[in-house]
Order: sequence, then structure tokens, then C-alpha cells
Amino acid sequence: HGTHTGSLIAGRVAGEIAGVAPLATLVPIRAIRSVVQVFDSNVARAIAVARERGCHVVSMSLGGRGFIGLRDAIRAAVADGMIVMAAAGNKVSIVVAPASYPACIAVAGTNADSRPWAGSSRGPLVDISAPGESVWAGAIDFDVSPPGFDRRQANGTSYAVATLAGVAALWL
Repeated sequence: HGTHTGSLIAGRVAGEIAGVAPLATLVPIRAIRSVVQVFDSNVARAIAVARERGCHVVSMSLGGRGFIGLRDAIRAAVADGMIVMAAAGNKVSIVVAPASYPACIAVAGTNADSRPWAGSSRGPLVDISAPGESVWAGAIDFDVSPPGFDRRQANGTSYAVATLAGVAALWL
């Protein structure tokens, strides 16, 4: 999942998929093993690590139930001048945490016609939308030895938030 979303932010393979901000420095920080986030202490620690490393943008392609620790970590990061954003959620009727927190930019997904992607969370907590349906992303091909890089189409608000993170990096 990180390979897919990271390729949208800062991918830079000549002649292949280029991310939105190919000259940006990507700092991947693994916080959880599943994009369905249930407890948030590891994600809060990851945001603290991003602050320590001097990151300017935090993109979170995860979501679930929220807890106070993550909300506080996001507030502190934003107070330090960081841009923090998260996927609004897929195939659930609510905007999930951490996207639902006021200090976090909630990113929903759109289709090729700039209309809401059918699987995207939506509602008044969404701040902005970006491509989330049939998005081309880098992938790892495990069917070859050694594994190689490939590309594939994917759907989800994870891709919308990654695209917006690249836009934020360009803006900065």
C-alpha cells in the first residue's frame, strides 16, 4: 500500500509513472500493518517522528475509530506548521478518523468525471476531493524473480490523499 501511495506522491521512474511531486523527498514511516486503524498510539508516534525529522506534509492512507492521542499529535504537528491530511474512508458511511479531526484535512475520492467516487466517504467533514477511482499507481510484481516494479489501477481515498500530498509538496 505504501508503494502505491508513495508512487503518486513522489514517484520518479523515467518514462513510467511520475508522482505529482517527483522532486520531493518521501519519508515513509510504517505505523501499522493494516490500513484499517483500530488503535492510534502507533500512528501518533509516527506523526511525532515526522515532526522530529522535519517533514512538511503528512499523508495518512488509513482510518478507523479515533482516540485522543492521535488527535493531539495532529494538533501539535499543525501548530508546528505541518500540513496533515488523511483519507476520508472507503465503503463506510462516515468520514473515519483521523480524517474526521478538525486539524486534519479530510480527502474524499472522485472519478474521472470529477464526480464523487461511489466508494468514497462523504459529507460535511470532507475538506477536499482528489482522484480516487482508476488511479494508476506503482506496484511491486511478485510474480517475477527477483520482484520488479510494475503499475496498476487502483481505487480508494488512499490514492486521493496521496495525490493531494503531492500537490501540497509542490505548493511548498
